[in-house]
Amino acid sequence: TITVLFILLISLAGIERKAYLSDFEFINDRYGYSYTAKVRYYSKIFITSDIFSFIGSKDKFDDKIVSIEYFGDSSIICTFILKDNLENIKDDIIIYYRLSPRSYSINIYLFLLFITIIINMSNIYKFIFNKHYLIESFEKNRLRLMISSCLAITITSGLFILSSLISNSPHEFSSPFYLIINDLSMSIGLFFLYPMFIYVLFSEKIKNYLTLLALFFVIFAMINTFVMTGNYININNEFLFDNADLLKFSFKELLLSFSLTFAASIILVFVLRFNKSIFFININYIILSVLLIISILNISNIYKYHIKLKYIKNKNQVKLSSFKIFNLSKTGSNIIVLFIDKAVNSYWLQAFEKFPEYKEELDGFIIYPNTVSFSQSTITTASLYGGYDYLPYELSTNGKYILKNKHSESILTVPLSLEKYGYKSVLLEPDGANLTGSDLSIFDNYTNISAYLTDYIQNYSLNIYFGGTNINFEKTLEIDQKNKSIRFSLFRMMPINLRYSFYDNTGWFLSSTSFFRFNSTIRYYSVLDSITNFININENGNYYNMIYNLTTHDPYYFNSDFLPHLIVKDIDNKDLNMYGSEVNARFFYANVAAINSLIKIIKYLKYNNIYNNTKIIVVSDHGADVYNNYLYSNNLSFVAYINPILMFKDFNSEGNIKINTNFMTIADTPYLATKHIDNAVNPFNNKIITNDYKNNGVNIISVDSWKAEAQLTNSYNFNYYYFVKDNIFDKNNWKKFKIDWKNKESKQVELK
Repeated sequence: TITVLFILLISLAGIERKAYLSDFEFINDRYGYSYTAKVRYYSKIFITSDIFSFIGSKDKFDDKIVSIEYFGDSSIICTFILKDNLENIKDDIIIYYRLSPRSYSINIYLFLLFITIIINMSNIYKFIFNKHYLIESFEKNRLRLMISSCLAITITSGLFILSSLISNSPHEFSSPFYLIINDLSMSIGLFFLYPMFIYVLFSEKIKNYLTLLALFFVIFAMINTFVMTGNYININNEFLFDNADLLKFSFKELLLSFSLTFAASIILVFVLRFNKSIFFININYIILSVLLIISILNISNIYKYHIKLKYIKNKNQVKLSSFKIFNLSKTGSNIIVLFIDKAVNSYWLQAFEKFPEYKEELDGFIIYPNTVSFSQSTITTASLYGGYDYLPYELSTNGKYILKNKHSESILTVPLSLEKYGYKSVLLEPDGANLTGSDLSIFDNYTNISAYLTDYIQNYSLNIYFGGTNINFEKTLEIDQKNKSIRFSLFRMMPINLRYSFYDNTGWFLSSTSFFRFNSTIRYYSVLDSITNFININENGNYYNMIYNLTTHDPYYFNSDFLPHLIVKDIDNKDLNMYGSEVNARFFYANVAAINSLIKIIKYLKYNNIYNNTKIIVVSDHGADVYNNYLYSNNLSFVAYINPILMFKDFNSEGNIKINTNFMTIADTPYLATKHIDNAVNPFNNKIITNDYKNNGVNIISVDSWKAEAQLTNSYNFNYYYFVKDNIFDKNNWKKFKIDWKNKESKQVELK
């Protein structure tokens, strides 16, 4: 009865209804007429409450509205853009909404359902085994059923899930086998030893019930692990998701999960009633065998990679006599390229409006809002390093080049081009060398080029940030990974309605005082903010410094003070309303933090009288999926992914920052770095490094995966690409195509 009532309430709540807006407040008229308002609706039963939460439709609304975003909980606030000034609109503005059950109300219901099942296990058992021969058969195979079920869950949790995660990005885990062994040992305890201990202790009747529960749990865990996987985009080596909001479940997903579990349970019941206990033993053994084979293959791949990685690290091991790895000159020419992964162009512009002092402090800079990257992923950064000779679409359709070689070649392009003019080069974390994150062997034969991994200065940076504490970053990361790895395995096996709460906003239900741990946000920011500590100022010479940093890539722990913290702090409601979500707000904080670090570098250069003879380029490889009123209202939301930061300060340039709306791409970076030299050439093909290729428009690929191993030998892995020319903020300048790789012909498709 409760189940029927609950489903009825959820179904009725999900019916779309009308609501009205009131209490309007004007925001601005930059991209149309922007307002905030309260949502008014009059249902007596279906209102936001302890049971239901409000979900406003973003795709269906009054034709006077261009776009809309909803915030709040018990008091619903929305921000929206109107086609006309509100004063000219006389009619009510209507929106559409439905209600969704709150996660904890669903969890309470499911908990009560589980308790009901436990209480009625004797009745369920009698229903299944209603004949004497069925009971005999089940009890005869009971021990094997119990053992095989426990082993299937143990291997899933302790071996398969974690080994699959690590094998996808083995370079991100310095001690993968330690983590796997730790995870396996804990899973053996949780899912084998403890259940078997309980099994042995109890009576024959309880053993029957426990075995039956174990069979149901195998079904439950397999469905959640392999079917209800979720689309969570990306998780890093600290078990932090790019966007935690994606962990929130939809009613459709919950209904699918519940339906699959119910259907599989019914099948289990009827198979057992046909005296097929042995069938489930075989099924468990098959599951166990498959999981073991896949896990062994994963572990083998991890082992091979780490043997190779160990060789590379030993070969490139650098004993620094000084942490002053970057060089600048008082009398020569200095070039600094600050490559900040995933920095968002629109957020830098917003920061300049919010903090007008930035316009003066960024002395001599030009910012280019009208800039595109060549994909939504870091995988195509060859174009940023090497310019227009390394565009992903052109390399892929040519098909004659080996991508790994081209990436390495692109990284060397500018340093070797400048070398003939007396420049020495330093690169920090050259991303994409040999399509890996840590192979510096491409620099072995070049005496004028030095390259370092961030690891070399990480501990030093953290000690600066925390005021001299004796920090061992590698050890703290290892402890953090160990504590979270088993939780991630449990996360994968649990129902989707519990995952967001279990993730605990990056906390994973770990005590913040259990040990002193760092997060990726602090690590990356500490390096960027400490850059001036690693600069050596020489009297003479010409120097090129390329610095790669991930401060704006991992914004999870940034707060409104524009600093990262050891634990996540709540976002102010005002910022939630302004930026649309917690993720967007933290992205803004991270981008402001990057600006503050850049200003710190500028002040250092000015203090040492080397600002005028220093050229600075700030660039990112792509944008981010952050809300932008203009892009969303003009059906250009995809542009947010490929609108990176690009800023430039030339030698002797001065004055408040200027906005230049010329069409630019990240492949202009090498030209900007070398344009003071007449006809600087790419040493690998003797072509002049130029920026005019884009004049006829550019092709921007939509890669299917950001992973290096997911690309083809001679081509990036994509099927769709965009073409754009001139103004990227004009929808008329965009086209989208699907490529047929059999004949390399393209067909135009709907732009979205």
